[in-house]
Amino acid sequence: MGKKLLCGILAALLLLSLCPLTALAEGEDTTAAEITAPTPAPEPTPAPTPEPTPTPAPEPTPAPTPEPTPAPTPEPTAAPEPTAAPTPEPTPLPAEAPEEEVPLHISTPVAVAGYYDMCPETGELYEVLRGLSMELACCLEQTRRSVLPLNAAEVRYEKGEAGYLDSLAGVAAVFAVRMGWERPDQQTLDAESIALLRKTFWGMVSVYPVLEEDRSLSGAYDETGRPLYRTERTLRIHVSVHTAEGMAWRLGFTEEQRERAMALEADGSVRRACSGRSDAAALLEEYRVELSPTLPLIRRRVVEAALSLVGRLSYCWGGKPLTTDWNEHWNVPAVLDVNAGEAAGTIAVRGLDCSGFVGWAYGTAAGDIEAALELGFGTSAQWQNSREVEPEELRSGDLVWLSLGGAEASHIGIFVGWDDEGRMVVCHCNAAGGVELSALDGCESCRVAERFFEKYSMGESRPDIKRCGSGEGTQFLKGAKIG
Repeated sequence: MGKKLLCGILAALLLLSLCPLTALAEGEDTTAAEITAPTPAPEPTPAPTPEPTPTPAPEPTPAPTPEPTPAPTPEPTAAPEPTAAPTPEPTPLPAEAPEEEVPLHISTPVAVAGYYDMCPETGELYEVLRGLSMELACCLEQTRRSVLPLNAAEVRYEKGEAGYLDSLAGVAAVFAVRMGWERPDQQTLDAESIALLRKTFWGMVSVYPVLEEDRSLSGAYDETGRPLYRTERTLRIHVSVHTAEGMAWRLGFTEEQRERAMALEADGSVRRACSGRSDAAALLEEYRVELSPTLPLIRRRVVEAALSLVGRLSYCWGGKPLTTDWNEHWNVPAVLDVNAGEAAGTIAVRGLDCSGFVGWAYGTAAGDIEAALELGFGTSAQWQNSREVEPEELRSGDLVWLSLGGAEASHIGIFVGWDDEGRMVVCHCNAAGGVELSALDGCESCRVAERFFEKYSMGESRPDIKRCGSGEGTQFLKGAKIG
């Protein structure tokens, strides 16, 4: 467009320069030509129409491209600032959390595990009932293990632990009526009668385990500031035993049978027969052991106390006596306390272990359980508080170790005497059968608790130890009297 304008101007100048020359050639007045010639010359100026096309439109197009690029670059630098903002926000949450989250208490019924056969093939009523209590303990322990881990466990009896033992009289009463017997404790039970007694027992015992979970604030918080909770899991096992009357209705007893069962349940002799009462004289006669009339009273009492628990008491690892005489908590399935050592927290029938049994017999003989501290309640302590003697020096009431576990004495019993075959008769509490009498060919070690017998001799002096057949009032060995 500029070139065209320039050409137009040059053409106009050329036309103006030629007009005077033509005037001179034609003899015209140059002055007039100068005035008239310029009038047509400006007409070419409107001709440059390129001016309406001033298309500076292409110039705005590059302008938007540079402007957006600088704008986003400063924004990423401010992005890290929001990350610091959430951290102060969790601080007010602890005050509001208890209002939003309430601690939960959940109770869930638990399936009861099956039972195990713990009864003897034949036996007296109290022996079979003790075996059935051990079956119940196994059932409860397997139930406890099925819901591990736990913070605590407990066994609750509807009528208390003493009530559980009393309720066994109702089991025996219903059993006697079903067998057609006058009394349940006057004959030895065989396999068939034991099977019916077991069926009666499990028909009258009800077990209802409940797992309770308590959820509460722990006082800690996670990464997002939410409160953390802790859960306490407790297994509570509820045990109840139906009365003889209730079971009689369930079994469809006649009115006469129902009254008979209720009368036997209330009979005190039946209740005592269910817990067992060992006859020391009968046991000594059975094992053909005779105690010398000159045996010191304290030693005789030790032997009689030990024999009084034969067949009546279950073994319980870590079981130690709390008092003399019979304990109403024995033979009851329960959660073992810290005295049971590694077995603490498990469910088993309460009883005594071997050293606890020995300590109980010595304490009962002295009339004070504190007297047993002279001997101690562990096999190691009892070993240290006694001295070793030869087998022929043993006297009734002395200590014998039936096994030695490495450097520690592991199983202890009380020497009763020699039978007529020259075997050593020992009363001890073992894991297999509880308190029992055993006729043995020998032992690992023989020991005497001199300090205990000297302190509680009850004014008696120790007679001289004499050999077999040396006269009345002496100690007989190997199948004769023991003094």
